[in-house]
Amino acid sequence: MRNRALIGLSITCIFIAACTAGTTPTAAEALPPAEAVVITSAPLEAGPTNTTIPLPPPQNPLVTITLPAVPAGPVLPGLPVLTGAQAIPAGVALNCRTGPHKAWQVVTVLPPDQGVEIAGQSEDGAWWYVKNPVQPGGFCWISAEFAKVTGNVNNVPKIAASPAPLIYPTPEPSITRIDMGVDPDVIEVPGCVGPIQSVTAWAFIHTDGELEITVWFWDDTAGEQKKKNLYFPRADIGQISSSFTPQVIDGVHTVTLETKGLTLASATYEIKC
Repeated sequence: MRNRALIGLSITCIFIAACTAGTTPTAAEALPPAEAVVITSAPLEAGPTNTTIPLPPPQNPLVTITLPAVPAGPVLPGLPVLTGAQAIPAGVALNCRTGPHKAWQVVTVLPPDQGVEIAGQSEDGAWWYVKNPVQPGGFCWISAEFAKVTGNVNNVPKIAASPAPLIYPTPEPSITRIDMGVDPDVIEVPGCVGPIQSVTAWAFIHTDGELEITVWFWDDTAGEQKKKNLYFPRADIGQISSSFTPQVIDGVHTVTLETKGLTLASATYEIKC
């Protein structure tokens, strides 16, 4: 019985081995090589070149606020508003002062007929507060009596000012300039035998304020000429002239303008024989 079992086991093993041997692939049965796979990329569809992305509105947008108009207040001294109207010295040189009174200091003298812009007037209307032409941003006062006005002055503001000088009083007026000459300046007298023509000495005298003065010409051949009294009610220019016949003396001669023994100016002329 035991032999039978061994024989059956052997037959079973032989059968299993035969089945296993039949399933082993031969060289002819090897799997073919894998096919090459080519991957072709499809062209991408072109998109827009510029893309606008709207930004969200700002969280705190700017707000424009219009302020109400501020009503104009009174014009204060030192803060004048120019009116466009002009004051013009009426043919005379005119002092421009630091205040509306002759006791105030003169800061400049306006030449005749030079217009200055009006910024205000004194409370009594006797003085104009004007733009100082020689000091940028500066102002001074001129007498309305000696100025003519152009433009509308109906709304010119009143400017209050202290009745007393704040700096220095006006210095004593004086002569600031003299222009002098003799006409003709050359006289020809053949042989130095007369008669000889007369000559005229002239002078323009400039002052910086009210002044009274007595002047005369003196010629070195004809002596002292007639005296003349000049009165300047304000800064102004006065004229004096005198004609006389000199002695026939060959050479250069001098005429002087004098006052109380003082020589103010001189000029020369020549007699040619």
